[in-house]
Amino acid sequence: MKCKCCGQEIMDRLGIRLTPRLIRIFDLVKMSGDSGILSDELVLRVLERRAQPKTLKVHVHLLNERLLSTDYRITCERNPARYFLREVDNGYEARPRIGRRDVGAALKKSSGNQRSV
Repeated sequence: MKCKCCGQEIMDRLGIRLTPRLIRIFDLVKMSGDSGILSDELVLRVLERRAQPKTLKVHVHLLNERLLSTDYRITCERNPARYFLREVDNGYEARPRIGRRDVGAALKKSSGNQRSV
């Protein structure tokens, strides 16, 4: 399928229409599995030129906006920056990886942010 305005190829993942660049980001992050993919590697493989990490962050943000209707998000851990595809819990927050040292701290932090119904 092609965009009616610009003629760019539009494909989908998880039932969401995405541009080829967003598809590439999604596929690379998904293929990286539990080990994730380094930000620098993702920039080189997706943008194919020298680019600022902020450029990748914008694309990941756009991708996550489009994934809002699904149970998945692209998340990033720091030092070194590494991206993961995570399943979300109740649409609010990504589930932490098993074995992560700061799981307890993350759970304490998130418990104060829940809405009461």
